[in-house]
Amino acid sequence: MTKPNLHFFFGEDTYSAWHKSQFWKREFEKKYGDFNVLSFEGENMSAADFREAVDSVPFLGEKKFIVVRDFLRDGKDEEQKTVAEKLEDIADFSVVLFLEQQKPDARTTLFKTLKKLAKMQPFEPLVGPQLSAWIQQKVQERQGQIGYREANLLAETVGPNLWQMTQEIEKLTMYAGGKPIPSEAIENMTSPNLATSIFKLTDQLGTRNAKAALKTLNVLL
Repeated sequence: MTKPNLHFFFGEDTYSAWHKSQFWKREFEKKYGDFNVLSFEGENMSAADFREAVDSVPFLGEKKFIVVRDFLRDGKDEEQKTVAEKLEDIADFSVVLFLEQQKPDARTTLFKTLKKLAKMQPFEPLVGPQLSAWIQQKVQERQGQIGYREANLLAETVGPNLWQMTQEIEKLTMYAGGKPIPSEAIENMTSPNLATSIFKLTDQLGTRNAKAALKTLNVLL
């Protein structure tokens, strides 16, 4: 049975997962105070640390928020098994979020327990129209403008790394100064994602688009 106070974020889109976890943290602090928010890095957390965190009562508040980062990736096997056992009876006043920066090993006891008990949310990379729409939204939030064709071009150039994409959007909106971002600026000012560029080059070679392939190769070199 899923526990309403146990959550599990994971996936390659670490930007969205991290920002959502930070939003939860800020909202929790507003309601219950920052002294009721605890964070653990997976490589440093022991099962005893986790047990104490979820069992100890909140300080001058009704609930506490506990974030555990990359424990499935970095935590020791025996510690993970002990934590998995504890998940069966965490106190209702403890809201626990496991946050993983990559797809975890589904064979582990802890993953299987989280799958059974936690509200799971995978964060897959944005691609295609979803990524283009995200770009347009972020440009608008910065009081900028970008057309759909230019958003597609930026998506193809940078790829799904939203950390890098955010930096490129910031640079382009400053350059455009409130005017529509031109495709020339995207081509000349952005840093192409290596994996995306290699995929694009392979596709261009496969379709015998020599002119486009040479242009992409120049970018890679």
